[in-house]
Amino acid sequence: MMMMMRYECKRCGHSWEGRLPGGRRPVQCPRCRSGAWWEERTGLPLPLGAILARRDLGEELIRALDQAVRRSLEYAWAHPEETLPYLKAHAQELSEEVIWAHVRTYVNAYSLDVGEEGERAVERLFAEAEARGLIPPSPWPLFL
Repeated sequence: MMMMMRYECKRCGHSWEGRLPGGRRPVQCPRCRSGAWWEERTGLPLPLGAILARRDLGEELIRALDQAVRRSLEYAWAHPEETLPYLKAHAQELSEEVIWAHVRTYVNAYSLDVGEEGERAVERLFAEAEARGLIPPSPWPLFL
């Protein structure tokens, strides 16, 4: 007997639907599983998101935007109670416990600065995508 089930990962807050025999729960959510696969394969963290800027904006403006995002994140971390109404307004039927688990998982030190390891992870991801023909090669650096 196959049943369509809706699941919510307590670790990362991700929700998904799946068909499993007898309604058994999967061992791990697809998002967490893909991160584990990437880390095992590359030894690097899985890049999950980025704040991008067009190069034609110029380095000065891009760096100013970077600083504005940094200040915003620092403020949000210092005043988490002020962020909750916004988070709830954009959450998909998540409890506060799951919202904060999601924030702890996805808004972390890499959000402020990916560091050398994060840059290597992004460069590896782009190299893998280029090698598979998913994106065209680019002569431009990925980071300023």
